[in-house]
Amino acid sequence: MDNSTSRIKLNNDVWFDIKPDKLVFGGSFLPSGQHLTFPFGLKSGKFDLHLTKGRIHYPIIIIEHSDFLMIQNFFLENLIHSILKNLRPLENEILNGKIVVHATRGFNKKLDFDFNSAIDSGIERLKSNPESKRLKINQNTPKFDEFVKHLLSYQEIKEMELDEFSKLENSFGIAVIEEKPLFLLRNQLTGNEVNLFDTFNLNTSEVITETLGEDLSTYIFSEIKKGKEILEMENAVEMIEGMEPPILTIKTSS
Repeated sequence: MDNSTSRIKLNNDVWFDIKPDKLVFGGSFLPSGQHLTFPFGLKSGKFDLHLTKGRIHYPIIIIEHSDFLMIQNFFLENLIHSILKNLRPLENEILNGKIVVHATRGFNKKLDFDFNSAIDSGIERLKSNPESKRLKINQNTPKFDEFVKHLLSYQEIKEMELDEFSKLENSFGIAVIEEKPLFLLRNQLTGNEVNLFDTFNLNTSEVITETLGEDLSTYIFSEIKKGKEILEMENAVEMIEGMEPPILTIKTSS
């Protein structure tokens, strides 16, 4: 059964599909017909990452819900700091004189709401047809250019001093500090304090490694490599039979 119509395609290499009970993702990094499945464990109480081809599953790793709850904030913090490079509090910077911020979010709630609505309506325009559940995001298409222009028509930039920006909620902006352009962010993720970061990290492998840690990410990448080769073999079922993936457990000090 072809479920490709519900996939969200980020580019020519990666797609994902969010279902009620699992996350499915794949792309050109896997052989045709293979994808990664991450069930939410609604009945089992476990998250289970495995590689899938048809009805054959190559197990990679399992984590109990209770253990995940203990480390989710740790992973989330790692993820944020990986995507937002060199994220740090404002007070760590040496500030001399007045700092002018070019704010794009937070200074006009109605504008922020309209911008979010523009994203929703713009996403509808990216669909192959109005009834399709498929969303393709490819920067090298006229549709994507139209989407960007659609968003920019709702975007406004306001200049203000740093003191004023630091009082805004859910704000985002750009400022030049010590002759270096930096991004400024203030929301719940930063503890409602103004934070700075240098740039966005869009290297997926690097983000995964920095989020999960070197050992865990290396293991997952190596198992994906091994699994995709096994799933292409005629005796894949026999090779996988009885294979038990490791269970990631969290040890706490007493």
